Amino acid sequence: MSGLRIEQVAAAAGVSTQTFHNAYPRGSRAAGGKAQFVEELLHSIVPGGSPPPDSAITDLFEQTFASADGDPREWIRDLAGQADAHLRRETSTPLRLRITAFAAPDGPPARAVHDQYDVITAAVVAAQSAAFTRLGGLSLRQPFTMEAVAVALTALAEGLVLRAQYDPASVPDSLLGDSAVALLSAVVDFDERHDHIDDAVVSLMEPPPDDDDGDDVGVDVWPDDPEQAVIDAAAIEFAQRGYFATRQAHIAHRAGIDLPTLRRLFPTNVDVIVAGLSPILDAVSKRIDADRRIGRTPTVIVERFGLRLSELLIEHRRLVEPMALVLSLHGAQSQVNATRIRDELFFPGLIVGVIEDGQTRGVFTADVPPIDMAVMFTNNIMFRCLSKRDETAEQVAAAVNRIFLLGIVVHQSVM
Repeated sequence: MSGLRIEQVAAAAGVSTQTFHNAYPRGSRAAGGKAQFVEELLHSIVPGGSPPPDSAITDLFEQTFASADGDPREWIRDLAGQADAHLRRETSTPLRLRITAFAAPDGPPARAVHDQYDVITAAVVAAQSAAFTRLGGLSLRQPFTMEAVAVALTALAEGLVLRAQYDPASVPDSLLGDSAVALLSAVVDFDERHDHIDDAVVSLMEPPPDDDDGDDVGVDVWPDDPEQAVIDAAAIEFAQRGYFATRQAHIAHRAGIDLPTLRRLFPTNVDVIVAGLSPILDAVSKRIDADRRIGRTPTVIVERFGLRLSELLIEHRRLVEPMALVLSLHGAQSQVNATRIRDELFFPGLIVGVIEDGQTRGVFTADVPPIDMAVMFTNNIMFRCLSKRDETAEQVAAAVNRIFLLGIVVHQSVM
């Protein structure tokens, strides 16, 4: 905006500089009335307070993705070529650049740019989803989402077009297509391995060889606590790659130990989960024992159990999620592992005695086995912690307690 001179504006408008200052008096801002003039100017060229809807580019995405078939490289390059040609002709991209450069970040023109990006992103997401379904239900490597890919693709296209305006020789017509193919080939999980984006460039950080020769593999400095280092490393790898895509070699490399040593400490990934979550079981068990010794009522003990369990599950979510995944596949492919977790991490067992005590006192219903009540209560705590990721431990516990302890029947007479 510093390059815009008021004298030039006034001369172009056929008025005096004083007339300009009368219309746009100097304010407290350093730019004086010029900032207000620029804001109004940008707003005036944005009909209705928003950039002109760029239906052509969204239609282009939708049509190309909808007809996607055969070699993905061909229709991706075809789409990119059409998008490149269109973006070089249309005016929305330069207009967005000018609004970004000159408009106030919270003014109507800036908000209009945000709204247009929302429209473009939604159109590309819908088109991508249709294309992926047409091609057999493709998925994306973690942590990418359809929205993230849409933003990356449109930002890539827009950025190259802007660069081409000032440096056309560096942006050949094929660059957008080649870049889109490179991006999607890394992001789209064509083999359905459910792995992480890091695996697309695994050669840059090759994990230790998956061997059993017992030799060190270049580990010069060992962690002070190898077991905890492995647990911490596994939590990170599970979160980034997904449980089933995480190899022990990945964990060993991140933990800073050799693979044979890791296998001596933890023969399987389930052993790591059990070791990492066992302290939670012990901590909650001690709390319950103390509550029972000091004479708290069964209802209060169950409430406190729910809150403490929620806190610890949220704190250790990276290990809790793979535990829940293994348990959910009990009948499909992980029966031995699921049984192991149930035996060693049986959180419902902590409150079975409390519920039995409550039934004896007439506080809890006696027509449901204590173990069933304990499992239902604990599973609801765990499921809510994993599904309601924006809730605090207090909110999780309060919601489950409200239904489980108080029930949903308001008037018995209506039963």
